Amino acid sequence: MEIAFFTNSLNLHQLGLADELYHLTGGKYMLIETQPLSEERRKMGFVNYDRPYVLEAYASDENQCRSYDIARNVDVAIMGANSFPYLETRIKKGGKLTFSFSERWLKQGIKNLLSPRLLQQMKLYYLYGRNQPWYILCASAFLPSDYNLLRAFRGKCYKWGYFTSVPQIDVNSVLSAKRDTQKIKILWVARYLGWKHPEQMVSLALQLRQRGVDFEINMVGLGYMYEDIGKEIGRLNLSDSVHQLGNMSNLDVIKLMQNHQIFCFTSDRNEGWGAVLGEAMSNACSVVASTAAGATPFLVQDNINGLLFDLSKKDDLFNKVVKLIENHQMRESISRNAYYTMRHLWNPHNAAEKFIQLADSLLQGTACEILDGPCSKAKVL
Repeated sequence: MEIAFFTNSLNLHQLGLADELYHLTGGKYMLIETQPLSEERRKMGFVNYDRPYVLEAYASDENQCRSYDIARNVDVAIMGANSFPYLETRIKKGGKLTFSFSERWLKQGIKNLLSPRLLQQMKLYYLYGRNQPWYILCASAFLPSDYNLLRAFRGKCYKWGYFTSVPQIDVNSVLSAKRDTQKIKILWVARYLGWKHPEQMVSLALQLRQRGVDFEINMVGLGYMYEDIGKEIGRLNLSDSVHQLGNMSNLDVIKLMQNHQIFCFTSDRNEGWGAVLGEAMSNACSVVASTAAGATPFLVQDNINGLLFDLSKKDDLFNKVVKLIENHQMRESISRNAYYTMRHLWNPHNAAEKFIQLADSLLQGTACEILDGPCSKAKVL
């Protein structure tokens, strides 16, 4: 079985999975990059990866022709970002096993129904694809609901996401080190954008101070709200407790995660996935995660490997964080379960194995019993 993944460019959140698919297929895997890496993405920290399975479709006419040939004929195709011309070629030919990899479409509700990209895909689906072996890899737990509203891909959606590497750590030693800190250390990592709600951390800090908690909040990232949040921290005299660390390398962020007890994930429904949630869980943080973000329903089981909070409820984040602060045994149990969830289920190797299992069963027309995690059935929420 040969597999090809068409996407704009190989990035850190896909690298581990791509390496695993190449290894597990014995080299019968290709990743076709459809666009050169833009300057904007370079400024955000994206880089080009030198891998034997990468084909740069944009680099020459020969590569472009070869990419379309692969799209028409490869056994299994995964169609990601900026891949529609290849998807259209494959679906119109017909009869070839195809997966579209996508975050949710209706992030802003019915306003997104007029999205040109969505209209383009729905036209292809209704004219050529509804009876094809065309399935969805959901990089958002809310995507099946979007498709259900569109009367498309019903029963053809599978759990998926972005699979970052999970370090092999001695989780008990990590938790012991976290336990030895005098202050409760809380981490937030994101761009300072409205829909990621950095202001929630300022409100949380104010409430924790009023409660008399000895704490430290560290905020990693930059964005248009960075200066305003800094001014608000100063105005409220929170500078001793809330620190803005700016941008940091992924390696430095991982180190921070391993010495913070609590991680707050505050994004709203505009967060298609949220790979940082998985990274925090992979490093034994107790996560308090917004129910509105795409990754949360797939990754977090409330009170087992994390706590859920509702952005629309005024004090919900504060109440959940205090619950973890005041119950260290619960906090450590959640941290341990979070790590094992990622180590044993939501990791690149398991995702690659389960995808090959699913694809093989669909090619053979046999039942595929994957009960949880990547490639299990994604339900309408």
